[in-house]
Amino acid sequence: MQTIPITQIVIPQHRKTRGNIEQLANSIRDLGLLNPITLTTSYRLIAGYHRYLACQSLGWQDIPANIVTLDALHAELAEIDENLQRQELTVLERAEQLARRKNIYEEVHPQTKNGASGGWHNNKGNKLETADSAISSFNKDTAAKTGISERVVYENIRIANDIAPDVKEAIRDTEIADRKTDLLKLSQMSTGEQRKFIEQYIPSLNSDKPATPYFRANFSGDNEWYTPAQYVELARAVFGTIDLDPASNERAQKVVKATTYFDASTNGLAQKWRGRIWLNPPYSQPEIMQFIQKLIDELPNIDEAILLTHNYTDTAWFHLAAKNAPAICFTRGRIKFYNQNGEGCAPTQGQAFFYYGKNKERFAEVFKEVGFIR
Repeated sequence: MQTIPITQIVIPQHRKTRGNIEQLANSIRDLGLLNPITLTTSYRLIAGYHRYLACQSLGWQDIPANIVTLDALHAELAEIDENLQRQELTVLERAEQLARRKNIYEEVHPQTKNGASGGWHNNKGNKLETADSAISSFNKDTAAKTGISERVVYENIRIANDIAPDVKEAIRDTEIADRKTDLLKLSQMSTGEQRKFIEQYIPSLNSDKPATPYFRANFSGDNEWYTPAQYVELARAVFGTIDLDPASNERAQKVVKATTYFDASTNGLAQKWRGRIWLNPPYSQPEIMQFIQKLIDELPNIDEAILLTHNYTDTAWFHLAAKNAPAICFTRGRIKFYNQNGEGCAPTQGQAFFYYGKNKERFAEVFKEVGFIR
């Protein structure tokens, strides 16, 4: 391990900041940097971008680093494998990382690239690798190094390669970017069909047209959807009192009736959360991940919480919520939400209530009437 001047570190392009850098910086200030960052011999960053930012924000001039000897391709491969461990990536971002990993893998192992065209031969004319075995080789290598199943690797490559670049950019900051089912459907369309889909269903790309029923049903165009009173009352039956609704507004409080609530102007992400929490977060990215991450970060400071989301089990935010929840209720059927005009709409999938706290038996007893408890 070496100590490297922060100003000499080379940050790769397209690095994104996700998560709470300030919180990480506070931890490093109190405990020190427990895990050094990883650099190449030319000081290109491979792993530890958030740690780098946190130390930089603390005014550090130098930072501990592990130096590894890698050529450019292997350095980028290591960087991608590091990124794939992060939960904050959307499905689309993860797919693009995997597609780039495949390109690098084929450059490092050129026989697999040739194999994709029907196999390659040695100088005796013997076929050494087929298309299927080449793909399998990459999938197995990726699964072994990242913990992602071979099937998921295959599906992600399809998403990255078969959705047109301009379509990917159009959906990048929408909820679709983190919905694997919809991305796979898009990947099966022709480029013309993909573009027609975008023109029809993303109002921001065609401001002369109103939002369509499809996107209302999937909650990607409007974050203001309210939970019917019967479900809020179930949460109240578990808690006794709802102390805080951190993602709300005045209209929603006619039903939720929390002691305290935060709206867009007071920004619940910037506030302290305490007591018993009801959270029906915004349904678009990156807000849904940000609110779930905030909830997980605040668990040591709160008494109990109930989180309501769609049951998108293929998303990173769902896994983050699930792995920290003592109990989950998967609804029978779909909840019919309503908007500020009182118009109801049921999404295309069921929902999940996540419980956090020490009273999961009470949660299970109350919520069993609306779904299956895990």
